[in-house]
Amino acid sequence: MQAYGERTAPLEDLQLTQGQGPSADASLSSAIVLVPDLVALDPTRWPGLPGPALELGVRAAFAFPLRIGIVTIGVLTGHRTTPGPMTPDQLTAALILADLLAQYLTSHATDADEASRLLDGTSPHFAEVHQATGMLAAQLGIDCAQALARLRGHAFRHDQRLLAIARAVLAQRLRLDTDEAEES
Repeated sequence: MQAYGERTAPLEDLQLTQGQGPSADASLSSAIVLVPDLVALDPTRWPGLPGPALELGVRAAFAFPLRIGIVTIGVLTGHRTTPGPMTPDQLTAALILADLLAQYLTSHATDADEASRLLDGTSPHFAEVHQATGMLAAQLGIDCAQALARLRGHAFRHDQRLLAIARAVLAQRLRLDTDEAEES
């Protein structure tokens, strides 16, 4: 279940491409990540992320893990175009929403496949990235972590969205079997 504004999908794609950012940190640490001003962010925290995020018009980002007990099943991420911390009321509302979303998602999984997707964090929007990762791993005889790193590296090196690269791989318009991929 996802909702998008004009900046949401590009921001999530940027984080997925770079393998870093508020959403990734919240997912990995199971902790809330509040970034009230990307301009003031320590440049060593997520190298390379603030510039492109600012180009998207994102000035602040807030990520809340969706938890059932100690298990994180996803992340609720919000952003805004102006800097500044969340108010206490906004923070309280976000925490309540994250809790309700986690409860809703786990109680409304309709089959084993859907429950599995919820628990392993597979985003429906980025299913093609996962498919391209698997396809690339099989083609090159490498593990999925290496295949995803190759997809991310190509997207980053060519300043393209990860989802676009994955779709090109799946459509066999892009081969990543050498260090510098050749397009066919």
